Amino acid sequence: MRSLSFIILLVGLLSGVIIAQSPHGDNFKMDCGLCHKSVDWKVDPLGMKFEHSSTKFDLIGQHQAVDCRSCHETLVFSGAQQECISCHTDLHQGTVGKDCAKCHTPKSWMVQDINGLHQQGRFPLLGMHQTADCVQCHSRYVDLYFEPLNTSCYACHSDDYLSTTAPNHTDAQFSTECQDCHDLNSSTWAASGVVHDFFPLIGGHAIADCFSCHEQVGNFTGLSQECISCHEDDYNNPGNDPNHIAANFPTDCQQCHTIYGWSPSTFDHNATSFPLTGSHITTECSSCHSSGFAGTPTDCFSCHEADFVLTTDPNHVASNFPTECEVCHNTSAWVPAQIDHNLTAFPLTGQHITVDCSLCHASGYTGTPSDCYSCHQDDYIATTDPNHQTSGFQTTCQDCHTTSGWSPANFDHNFYPISSQHNDVSCNECHSEPSYQPQCLSCHLEDFNEEHNPGEPTDCWGCHSTSDWDTNFDHNNTNFQLTGAHIGITCQDCHSSGYQGTPTECFACHQTNYNNTTNPNHQVLVLPTNCESCHSTNPGWQPATFPIHNQFFELLGAHVSITNCDDCHNGDYNNTLNTCIGCHQTEYNGTTDPPHQVLNFSSDCLSCHNMNGWIPANFDHNFYPISSNHNNVNCNQCHSEPSYQPQCLSCHQDDFNNGHDPGDPTDCWSCHSTSDWNSNFDHNNTNFPLTGAHIGINCQLCHESGYQGTPTECFACHQTNYNNTTNPDHQVLVLPTECETCHTTNPNWQPATFPIHNNFFQLIGAHAIISEDCNACHSGNYVNTPNTCLGCHQSEYNGTTDPPHQTLNFSEDCLICHNMNGWTPANFNHDFYPISSHHNNVNCNQCHSETSYQPQCLSCHLEDFLEGHNQGDPTDCWNCHSTSDWSINGPNFRMKLE
Repeated sequence: MRSLSFIILLVGLLSGVIIAQSPHGDNFKMDCGLCHKSVDWKVDPLGMKFEHSSTKFDLIGQHQAVDCRSCHETLVFSGAQQECISCHTDLHQGTVGKDCAKCHTPKSWMVQDINGLHQQGRFPLLGMHQTADCVQCHSRYVDLYFEPLNTSCYACHSDDYLSTTAPNHTDAQFSTECQDCHDLNSSTWAASGVVHDFFPLIGGHAIADCFSCHEQVGNFTGLSQECISCHEDDYNNPGNDPNHIAANFPTDCQQCHTIYGWSPSTFDHNATSFPLTGSHITTECSSCHSSGFAGTPTDCFSCHEADFVLTTDPNHVASNFPTECEVCHNTSAWVPAQIDHNLTAFPLTGQHITVDCSLCHASGYTGTPSDCYSCHQDDYIATTDPNHQTSGFQTTCQDCHTTSGWSPANFDHNFYPISSQHNDVSCNECHSEPSYQPQCLSCHLEDFNEEHNPGEPTDCWGCHSTSDWDTNFDHNNTNFQLTGAHIGITCQDCHSSGYQGTPTECFACHQTNYNNTTNPNHQVLVLPTNCESCHSTNPGWQPATFPIHNQFFELLGAHVSITNCDDCHNGDYNNTLNTCIGCHQTEYNGTTDPPHQVLNFSSDCLSCHNMNGWIPANFDHNFYPISSNHNNVNCNQCHSEPSYQPQCLSCHQDDFNNGHDPGDPTDCWSCHSTSDWNSNFDHNNTNFPLTGAHIGINCQLCHESGYQGTPTECFACHQTNYNNTTNPDHQVLVLPTECETCHTTNPNWQPATFPIHNNFFQLIGAHAIISEDCNACHSGNYVNTPNTCLGCHQSEYNGTTDPPHQTLNFSEDCLICHNMNGWTPANFNHDFYPISSHHNNVNCNQCHSETSYQPQCLSCHLEDFLEGHNQGDPTDCWNCHSTSDWSINGPNFRMKLE
């Protein structure tokens, strides 16, 4: 029993000792079995159950392959720090802070988005800074030493500032704050990148040539921002615009103009003697100032004469209205208008003064009748006391009524005078309602029976008077005297409905004649219904006149003297032509001097002739002006029949022989003028001045088809050159046919430029420097020039020994490591085999041997190899080891075991 108690006590003591001696620290409470075997204390990496994610430091990226002892140098795991800097040497030497995670990730030390990091810093990369090599600003970039830099432009670009001569920044005392003038987003220092916000270059000021304003080279200061300081000449000489000086316009240009152009301008018209009101406010300036701004009239009629003349409702001309438009109209609109009716032929009196215009002018203002009945027909018809209509009262209302009102009315019985014995007789004794026709027979039946037969009309007043019953009726005493065919017809022919109200206008009786007349057709032509305008009362309507002929065809000149209508109409008034050629085709066809038909002259006779006669004729020779000594020459002297082409040599053969070779064109007018035969044709006065190879060539080379319509574009003459050129082949490359894009007129097309080179191969970096030396790349051959780096730089690739690109089978895509600016500095991506931080500053040759450039790890790590390997083991250390952990327990080796 004592021995058993001893054993228990010993185990207990040993247990206490073991617990007290835990190497992981006092606060370590994790189950030992997560890492250790139950048979011994050894740690089995493959059988480990411990999950590092259960701690505050999750293993991700390269941390997954790191040996635990790299971070946990002691077995007290809680002593390991989580900051990167606690394990990793600060190669940046404190220049970027201690928070490595701002730039790096556990996966790699390589920074994926340097530009993005820069944007978050105090100097975001803009414009050319985005493509600049880091070493251009960070001089110790190779050492990973990113010293704090001055972020002012001048700190880096002082040399640019001091060396710039156009303009000289120093002499001009320009600000050293470069961003005041230059755009950080621009790719150039040139004017296009200048920040001109202090005087915005917009509108008309958007000009690329700085010296348009800054005329003195190097002097960009002291310019006034006042418009007049640059535009005084525009102010003094405004061309067709108003004379600013004479008008005493202000020199403060922006009062009327904007920077987007001199026109349209916002001129304050109210400051002139003609303030704009009404519709004038929105009227385009050119509508009034079509002939310029000087001397523009201010009276309405000067601008609105056409409106005055063309107005038909009412017809201002026919009505003899005053031309002072403002008498009736205002500037807001022509309507409503305030017209003074007393200036017309119908002054307003009585109740007409207050009547609304539309009551009388419901159908417009033209042709409004001035007789009472036209407006008051309804009143006439509706009146029953007496009944005007049934009584056959005259429709001349003014005979009885005034404009003040219908009553009291003054009935003048003078149209049918009554004898004294009737004066006191009541109206109703002679007139019965409702017709109010006279009832003479109520008193004079016996008189009627004595003189008349039964059935004769009983309208006694038609023939008798109250003073003399036996009077014979004389129609010539009425307002309708009988003439012509009216004489001799029976009274009943016209007075079939009685003698009262018989119309006196022709159309009332002869409407049927009007409607049935077809030569000409009165209805179709809408001829006037006042027959007397063309006809008399002669039998058969003949002879007839046609005073409104000008409304259909104006009779002028020789037409006026034609009195016989048949000369033009031949008895047919319906199908008469109204064009010159319609009547004068025979004259046109038969004219031989010159032959109109042969020469295809215009059939618009009025283009040369007038209405007075065929001669003299006016032929417009302006298409080829002739000198004064040709004015009196007969056309046939210069023009031969039948072609009528100019025959200059008929007079000027000697001139031609003295100045031309046989076979030269004889179309003299192409080069000579009629005013100076000896003039030398100056091609520079045309729209195609001769330059380069064009000077001195024979005219026929370009004008082989004549001198008219010769094209001026290069391709029209040189298409064959374009098509046959093979170096380069213009057709295959689809080069533009605007030859002047690359060539001048110099002989042999040389020298030539190629401004569209970037469309085929972009010239940037070091290529931009040799852009003027085409042979540097093309060697005279523009057809097979390669467009890959290696195509031109194979010798550099083959000859490079540090490292030997060809031996190491480096990629032939040079741009993977190099850029267009130069071979160095080059950027070699070592991500395929990450190297630890202490290798960053090691020269490549320390690890790689020429010529194989295979890694030579043993040159530094031979002792490490001998300690952990047997003789004959492979020396390709990189297959098992990493640069961050040389031990055999390193991450690469474990991955091999897995």
